[in-house]
Amino acid sequence: MKFLWILFFFPLLGYTAMIEVINTYSKKADERIAEILAIQKSLYLPLETTKIPAHAKNGFLSIQFGAEYLRELFDRGGRFILACEQDQVVGYLLLARMTEYLDWARPQRFESTWDLESLGGIQYIDQIAVSPKFAKHGIGSALVAQAKKLSPQGLCTDILVEPCSNEASLQFFTTRGFSQIGIMHIQATNEYPQHATAVELWIPNKTSKNL
Repeated sequence: MKFLWILFFFPLLGYTAMIEVINTYSKKADERIAEILAIQKSLYLPLETTKIPAHAKNGFLSIQFGAEYLRELFDRGGRFILACEQDQVVGYLLLARMTEYLDWARPQRFESTWDLESLGGIQYIDQIAVSPKFAKHGIGSALVAQAKKLSPQGLCTDILVEPCSNEASLQFFTTRGFSQIGIMHIQATNEYPQHATAVELWIPNKTSKNL
């Protein structure tokens, strides 16, 4: 089988959306990539931003991935979790191997008592986003719930906190059982300025008090 879709339905305030999971590159995946990039563009806020504009108060994206990066995600063991309404992507979650994040994080400064290397067996939420037209309808919650099913050992993600803090995203993950385990201080590169992210962790049957 060249690709696998896992499909189920859930009601969202009077309409039905579908969760679709794609874990292998295909023509269908290429069509979905174009829709993902459109949502990404609508929520993008440059990393240089120090004051969050009103339209981004419900959350924003600080990194823009290209189509090639998304295609290569499959080669690296990743997958797309998509929320679709009438066969149009209205939300997505990019799930990657935690080892991908660890390889990227090693040169950075991680301010924490945790050893990130101990988390190599879980998966990493590379990015999650919902089209602004469909926000606040439970789509993000459904995407995370599916990610938890696909990675029952645990999940990790990181959220921008400097130079501006993505408070909506921090609250979103906190209310879905994630706990902050440290701050990643990220060096400036030719692509990105220096910034920092909160590293968030979800482990089944654990709370922030006993992580």
